[in-house]
Amino acid sequence: MYDMRPRDRSLRDIPPGSRRRQKSQAYASVSPRRESSAGFLKTSSDGPVDIALLLWPSFDMHDLSALLDIFELANSLHQHALFTWRVLGLDAATVEASSGVSVQADDVFSDTLHAENILILAGFEHQASAASADFSSWLCRQLELGTRIGLIGGASNLLAQMGLLDGCRCAAHWAHIDGYRRQHHQVDFRDQIYHVDRQILSCSGGCGTTDLALALVRELSSSEVTLTIADRLNRSLVRDEHDVQQLPTSAVNSLTRSAVHIMRQHIETPLNSREIAARLGTSLRRLQRCFKHDEKLTPTQFYVRERLLQARRLLWQDPSLSIASVAHRCGFVSGSDFARNFTRQFGYPPSRLY
Repeated sequence: MYDMRPRDRSLRDIPPGSRRRQKSQAYASVSPRRESSAGFLKTSSDGPVDIALLLWPSFDMHDLSALLDIFELANSLHQHALFTWRVLGLDAATVEASSGVSVQADDVFSDTLHAENILILAGFEHQASAASADFSSWLCRQLELGTRIGLIGGASNLLAQMGLLDGCRCAAHWAHIDGYRRQHHQVDFRDQIYHVDRQILSCSGGCGTTDLALALVRELSSSEVTLTIADRLNRSLVRDEHDVQQLPTSAVNSLTRSAVHIMRQHIETPLNSREIAARLGTSLRRLQRCFKHDEKLTPTQFYVRERLLQARRLLWQDPSLSIASVAHRCGFVSGSDFARNFTRQFGYPPSRLY
């Protein structure tokens, strides 16, 4: 059994001398940024961000580990802690994960609890609970108070079942998104790593939880610190809310897979769709039908997105590269054409990554 209590992750306080406050020699001079108006988390000007992590029975242990490991790494790279947290059980202090491993929470959920930031972790095979009705009412009150609520893994489906997400856009795991759409017609489930809709942040879970945790770190810190953490996790790619999930090979038409492979080999010198179809020995019409079915995009739209994703990786990983250089390496005819497409795709200009 994992016992969370000895490490005292209180929402209100963190003991002086905690190891989360230890200075990293490499990043002792890095100061956290406080841009609460631009990010998801509610922050304070004079302290760390407090987060309540609420575990629904049969939650995914990987989601909890990904969040806490990355929060801990972020804290260790700063003189002052970026995050404090408390782990809560829904109706018992001991919560069993989907793997059968039990976690000892810091406390048990109470409808008197208030937190500025709440992350709810639920597995994809979650179970109903006697506390569900009280929990639903409590969540509504939290939203009225301005609380930011994050839904990890199966938590989006859980709240959709409670009728709390009608009219909302939510990220969902690729393996479950079709079922969620059939069950909940009033919720706009998206094939994204994570998505923010007003006060609600949703995450697909799995490896996407690592991407979300890195994004939360970057919101409070810097790209340099975020990439350092990613390196320690052996992550060569940091995805964001604009990325779709990678479908498994068996779920995508072989023609689409082959076309994507060609596209990724020709990022700097793009081919047109007719050339790709000719290389595959098929018609342009058939290629377009396959992409429309598998990716919900035309081959040209998909190709442009792939080039832009590669450009963003380059900007993230090597800030010394100029925008004009990145544009050339990703097959754009000019820096202005690249910047225009980049902004249209991601909602911010490439210069923001410097």
